Amino acid sequence: MVESVGSLGLANRSDERSVYTLGVPASWRNAAQLRHDSRKNGNTRGQLKFPGNPEMIPVSARHLVDAVFYPSAVLDGLPAQRGVIFMSANAEARVDQTLQNQWAIAQRIWREPIHITPQERLSRLQTNGYHFDTRLSSNDVVSLHQAWSPFGWTTEGVKQFINAYNPDDPAKAGWFACMRDCDGILCSAAKAEALTIGDMRVIESTEWGTHSNMRGKGLGTGAVIALNHAILNHPPRAPYVIMAEANLDPSSPGHRVARDVGFSPAGADMNEPEPNHVLRAHVSVDDALRSFLPVQLTPDAITRYYSS
Repeated sequence: MVESVGSLGLANRSDERSVYTLGVPASWRNAAQLRHDSRKNGNTRGQLKFPGNPEMIPVSARHLVDAVFYPSAVLDGLPAQRGVIFMSANAEARVDQTLQNQWAIAQRIWREPIHITPQERLSRLQTNGYHFDTRLSSNDVVSLHQAWSPFGWTTEGVKQFINAYNPDDPAKAGWFACMRDCDGILCSAAKAEALTIGDMRVIESTEWGTHSNMRGKGLGTGAVIALNHAILNHPPRAPYVIMAEANLDPSSPGHRVARDVGFSPAGADMNEPEPNHVLRAHVSVDDALRSFLPVQLTPDAITRYYSS
């Protein structure tokens, strides 16, 4: 199985990354340890994730902030005391040469407001013979692998996930949703997993995959909308944020899906001509390093698009 949200502590991840996730605010010692670990293991990207507020970060280091996530929802009206900050730095040779062009395309998309609500999108898909589902069986191994293989999943990993997943208990393997055709065949899928960072549960929506021959029909967007509903129907008993790292690659524009389902940039100013608050040359999709836009589902978006 492919791990996304990770765990607390210092870890070496795929694509030559060192990731240090802390349950308390970071210090210069943490940054130094991350730098040392990255170099020791030959990694070219270091990332810090920790609870805190942007004001605590020295001005000289604020350009390294990729995102600041705040709660999508709180428990019994009690807000989280802090947000969660993602910071990163790449080695000089680790760059995305196409990022500027990707940013220009993303700007045009994000400047356009949502014309079709998430619920209307689901309704249109259902009218066209598709339906969403949150359950899985062994019959879905092949089709789910087809949807998730671009993210590095193996058939065995898909089997492990299906065996671990319980739609009524997110503690087992997180949340899941998919879109199926009229024959019940899984066409697209998305999942989410959670990690407590500080006093907030960070729920990462990820693996937004669609069969290659079914793309362009809005099925991936439908799966993510259904996933948001699944999370909101079985939320953590703690303040939490629903966030995602949305692919900026024009051939697989996860950021367009993010906008269409109601996410907002978690720091990026889409009116700025230069890319900002972006996960640069972050992880591989289809065997190529991609850059990602960090996004989050705000309380306003939940009220506007997901309350009924």
